[in-house]
Amino acid sequence: MLNIIGHHNGLKASSDLLDLTMPDKTTVLDSLSRKSIINYRAFNTEYRVWEGSDFDLDAAIQEAIQHEGHFNLAEKLNQRKTQLPIVARKYSIQNGTLRYFQPIYIDKDSKIDTVVAPQIHFFLSENGDDNTAFFKLIQNENNTSFIIYVLCENTANYRAVLEDVCALERIQNENPLLKTDRVAQYEWRDVYAAAKNLEEKLLNEFLTTPELHQWFWCAEKLELLNKRALQNHLSSVLEKIYHAAPIIKNELINRHKPSSQGNSARNKLIAAMLLQSHQEDLGFEKDKFPPEKSIYRSLFKETGVHVEKNGRWQLVSPNENRYKFAQVWQGIDNFIAENNSSSQLVALYEYLTAPPFGIQYGVLPLLFVAYYLTNQRNCALYEDGIFCPQVTQENFEVLLKRPELFSFEKVEMRGIQGELFNQYLEKLVGKISDDSSLLDIIKPLAKFIKSLPEYTLYAKEPLSKEVRAVRDAFSQTQSPVKLLFEILPQACGFEVLENIDGFLQTFVQHLKTLENSYSALLKRFKQSLCEALSFDTTLDLSALREHCRQYSDLEKFTRDSQGLQAFIIRLQNNKESDDAWVESIAAFLGKVPPSKWRKENETEADYRLVDFGERLKDLFELHAHQSKVKKGSDTKVTVIRLINENQGEVNYLISAYIDAEAQHKADKFFDELGDKFYNSDKRVKLALVMKLLDQNKEL
Repeated sequence: MLNIIGHHNGLKASSDLLDLTMPDKTTVLDSLSRKSIINYRAFNTEYRVWEGSDFDLDAAIQEAIQHEGHFNLAEKLNQRKTQLPIVARKYSIQNGTLRYFQPIYIDKDSKIDTVVAPQIHFFLSENGDDNTAFFKLIQNENNTSFIIYVLCENTANYRAVLEDVCALERIQNENPLLKTDRVAQYEWRDVYAAAKNLEEKLLNEFLTTPELHQWFWCAEKLELLNKRALQNHLSSVLEKIYHAAPIIKNELINRHKPSSQGNSARNKLIAAMLLQSHQEDLGFEKDKFPPEKSIYRSLFKETGVHVEKNGRWQLVSPNENRYKFAQVWQGIDNFIAENNSSSQLVALYEYLTAPPFGIQYGVLPLLFVAYYLTNQRNCALYEDGIFCPQVTQENFEVLLKRPELFSFEKVEMRGIQGELFNQYLEKLVGKISDDSSLLDIIKPLAKFIKSLPEYTLYAKEPLSKEVRAVRDAFSQTQSPVKLLFEILPQACGFEVLENIDGFLQTFVQHLKTLENSYSALLKRFKQSLCEALSFDTTLDLSALREHCRQYSDLEKFTRDSQGLQAFIIRLQNNKESDDAWVESIAAFLGKVPPSKWRKENETEADYRLVDFGERLKDLFELHAHQSKVKKGSDTKVTVIRLINENQGEVNYLISAYIDAEAQHKADKFFDELGDKFYNSDKRVKLALVMKLLDQNKEL
C-alpha cells in the first residue's frame, strides 16, 4: 500500500514508518526478502515489492565501480560540467551586464592556467596534507584576483556519489541485459534519478549553504553566513575586477551575441550616428521608440556621448559620470599609446572585453564607432590595410561583420617638424582652423587619389617614375605620418628633407600631372583621330565634330556592322557633349571606356583607328564619285587601293565610269585570252593584274 500511495503523497516504506505498523517487522521483512518478494533500496532507504528480475543491479554497480578504478575527482567533475556558472545577481542587475563566475574543481596536483575571467576554484581536500597545499596555494604571490577559492573537505562523499552515478551510466551504455529487462530498466531509472539528485544536492551545497565551507579571495577569508552573504561578496568582487566597466542597461545589445533584431537595430543606429549626429536624438521620431532608439538612449544620450553643445547636437568624448564611459575612452587612448602605431581592431576588442572593462561583444562596435566619430580629426581607419579617407556606412557595415579586416591609428603631432606641417596646410589645403591635424592633410589627398580614373591609377607611360611613385605611395603606405614625412618626399627625390619649398613645389606639380593625365589621354586621342581622318590636328572638338558630318549616311555603304559601320555611327552622334562624344569613340575603339584603359587598350584603339580611317576615306571617295553618276544609269563606281611596297606609298586607282559598253569589251578581251589565261597559275594572274595597274597609274 505504501508503494502505491507513497509516490504521490511523500510516504515510503522506510524502516521507521514500518516500526509504527509492525512491532515485529524485522522477522517478517527478513523472511520476505529471502523469498525475493520484497527488496530494500539503500539509495532511498525504502522497502519495495519486488516485481521480479534476473538482473542484479547492485552487483552490476559494484562491478562497474571496480572496473572504473580510482579516478581523479577534480578532473571527473570538470569533465561532467554538472555545475552551471554562478551568476552574481546583484552586480548584474545594478550594472546591466550579466556577470558570473565559472566553477572549476582543483586539487593539490592541478595546474592552473592563466586566468582572464572570474572563476571559483573548489579545492577538493582529502587529508591534512591537502589542506596544507591549499593554504600554500592561496598565499602564492602570483595568485590572481580573478579567482575565489573554496576549501572542500567532504571529498569522500563527493567521490562515493560520483562513483555510483558513473557506474550507473556505464551500465546503461555497456550492459546489454539491461536493455532487454523491463523491470531492471525501471529499477535502474529509480536508482539513477536518486543518485543524480544526491550529486546535484551535494554540489549545490556550495551555494545554498556556503557557511559549511571556507571561502577565500586574495588570500583573505570571506565570512559567509548564508546564501545572501555569498551573493553580496560575489558582486563586491566583480565590482573590483571590473572597476572600469561601463554601465549599459540595454539587454537587447548588451550581450555576447546579439539577436537578429539587435543586429538590425545596431546597423540603423550606426547609420544615424554617421549621417544625423547633428540632430536631437539622432533624428529619431519623438513619438516612436524603435529598438535602435532605446539603444541610442542607453549608450549615448544618458551617458553624455551625444549632447547639445553651442546650440548644436554632436558626438563628444564623455565626461566622468556614473556610467563610466569616460574610462572606456581613456582605456582606448591607453591601448593606442601602448601600441605606438596602427592597431588591429580585434586586438582592441580583446582588450576591452577583458577586465577591468569586460565589455560585451555586442556593444563593442558601437563604442568604437562613437570613439572614432568623436576623434575623427586625428583618428585614421584602415580597411584591409588601405586608408579610408572618408569613412562611409559601407565601411561600418563591413566592420560589423569582419572586424579582423580593420586597423586604426590615432595621429599625434609630437615630433613632427612644425614648419613642414604648416606649409603642407598652406599649399595643399588652404586656410584651416588652428587645431588642424595631419588628417586634415591626408584625407583630402587620399580622397583626391581615390577619385582619379582607373586609367591614371594604373598607367605607366607617359607618367614619369616620380609621378608614379607619388601615386602608388597612397596604396602602399599605412601610416599617414610616414606617408607625409617620409614616403612622399622620397618619391619626389628628396631623400633628406631639407628643402621644404622645393619638395612641396615638386609634389604639387606631380599632383597636377596626375589630375591632368586622363585629359591628356583624351587630347592625344583627339589628335590621333584628326590624323586618321586627315583633318587639321589643331581643330578643337566642336570643329572636329562638324568636319565629321561629311561622313553622314556612309554607314549604308558598308556591311561591316560591328566595325566600320559602328564607327561611322559614333562619329555622327550629336546627342552627347564634346567630351562624351570623344570618350564614346575611344570606348568603341579600345573596347572599354578610356577611363579604364590599360596600355593594351590604347594600342588596340590606335590600330583600329588607323584601319577605320583608311577605309572611311576610301568609302568617302567612292561616295563622291557615285554621286556624279546619273540616277538610273548602269554605270558602276569602283575604288581600288594599291599599296606599293617598294615606294612605300598608297595609290588610288579609280574607274568612275564602268558602263555596259566597257564591261562588254572587257568580257570580249578575256574571251580572246582563252585557256591560256584561265589555266595560268594564280600568282601569274595576280602579277598580270599588278602589271596592268602599274602601267596605268593615270587611271
